[in-house]
Amino acid sequence: MTEHGHQVAVVVGTTPPVVAVLHDDPPGGSDLPHDSGYAVLMSDAPDHGDDATDDDYYTWCLHCLIEHHPQVGAGLDLARHHGSVMRDPDTGDWHPEQETEA
Repeated sequence: MTEHGHQVAVVVGTTPPVVAVLHDDPPGGSDLPHDSGYAVLMSDAPDHGDDATDDDYYTWCLHCLIEHHPQVGAGLDLARHHGSVMRDPDTGDWHPEQETEA
C-alpha cells in the first residue's frame, strides 16, 4: 500500500516523461494548505497555458509523484532553488530554464 504525503503538486498532462518543473512558494494563508508550490509538466502538456483545459490538470501527492517518476526528484530540488527547470531529453539532466532577453 502506498503511503500518501501531505503535500501535493499540480501535474499538467499525463504522458511521461516529466519535461519541466516549476516552483513558486504558495501564498501565506492559501486556501490550499497542502499546496507544495510545484507544477510538473509532462511531455503532452499544452505548449501554452491558454490552451489547457481542466482535463489537463491533476494533483498528485509528492510521495506518489516521486514513486512513479523517480527522475523528478532532482527536478523538484533544483526548481525550488531556480524557480523552473527543464529536463534535457537526450541526457535526462535538469537545467534551469533560461530567461530570454527581449
